[in-house]
Order: sequence, then C-alpha cells, then structure tokens
Amino acid sequence: MSDTPADQTWPLQPERLRPPSMPAQLMRASDADRDEVVRALADAFAVGRLTRDEHDERLSRALAARTLGELAPLTHDLQASPAPAPSPWIYDPAGTPAGATVFSFFGGSKRAGRWLVPQAMNAVAIFGGSDLDLRDATFTAPVVDLNVTCVFGGVNVIVPEGVAVDNHVIGLFGGVDTASTDPQPGAPTVRLRGLCLFGGVNVKVKKRRQPPAGPAPAQELR
Repeated sequence: MSDTPADQTWPLQPERLRPPSMPAQLMRASDADRDEVVRALADAFAVGRLTRDEHDERLSRALAARTLGELAPLTHDLQASPAPAPSPWIYDPAGTPAGATVFSFFGGSKRAGRWLVPQAMNAVAIFGGSDLDLRDATFTAPVVDLNVTCVFGGVNVIVPEGVAVDNHVIGLFGGVDTASTDPQPGAPTVRLRGLCLFGGVNVKVKKRRQPPAGPAPAQELR
C-alpha cells in the first residue's frame, strides 16, 4: 500500500518543493546584491559622505553579509540627494573679447538690451557718465570684473535680481551706492574695482525683462 496522500501526484511538482514565503530581509544575498552595496559605499566615500574608517567598516560587513537584511542598513543613510533644479543662468564664453571699455569724456555712453558681458571690462567716466544695463545681457563668465574710473563723472549699473555685487571701489570725494542684493545659487557676481575722484558709482537691482537665455549676439564695446 502506498503512503502517498491521495491528493499528491508523483513525481512531486517544483512548486510543491518551494518553501513558504519569507520576509525579504531574510532572503539570502547574492554576489550581485553585495556588489551593488560595495559600489554605493565607494560612491559615498568619493563624495565625502563616508570617512575612510566608516567606508572600510561597512565594506567588511557588506562582503560578509549573508542576507538582504544585513545589507540594507549599510546604505539606508546614503540615499542620493534630489538633483538640484537647473540654474536659469546661462554662460556663453564664446564670441566675446577678453576685455572691453566703455569710455565717456564730456559726454555719455550707454549699453543696454541684449549684449555679451565680458569677463573683464572697464568703465571710464571723465566729466561724463556711463550707463550699463545688465538685465537682458548674457554673462560670459560666473564672475565679471568691472573696473571703474570716475573723475567728476559717474557710472550707473543695473544688475538683474539674484546677481551678487562685490564692491571694492576706492572713493576720494566720491563713493559707491550699492543696493542690497539677494544672491541666487548659480547667479553671477559683479566685482567692482577702481577709483572714484569727485564722482561715483550707482548700482541698482531690477527684474529681468526677459529670461536669461543665450547666446546673445556678440557685440564688442567700444
């Protein structure tokens, strides 16, 4: 007489040999699982999220891990940070001179609209005035050096909201009036240098009149 239950056929089907379901953390880890954790630890160490000792200690545990539950704690605090929002600022280093000069002598000059702001430029006002409107301009570098020379004259600068202004102009019987700015991540910085003698520099902050998309037509300042 056979001992095989009446509802069981022979040979046994594979599904009858499978163990009952178990929690994921108790499942055996594969080489691929361990390798994935090893790569995550290496990446975290490369960007400074783990110290050398922390990396070595977790690496040893990863290589010795037998279950997924042993691997999970090694990377639970290393989840990738959300990608930062793309900066609206676009820098176009091509098509512009290394330097440019705006010169006003017993008169005035103005630069506004869409134009390329070089990495370094000079503004000279002698018994005259210069107006530089950067609201619709395309910056060619994240830092712009603006060297000013004012002798019985002045330079007016309008920067878009978010642009930082770093003032180091020397004033002798003159000075610089810089509006408070709220620098934004990724926005350029305008560094003011130079001398004001019986003159001054006036910096204002205004909204852009159009998005900072580029590139703008290359126009050399004369």
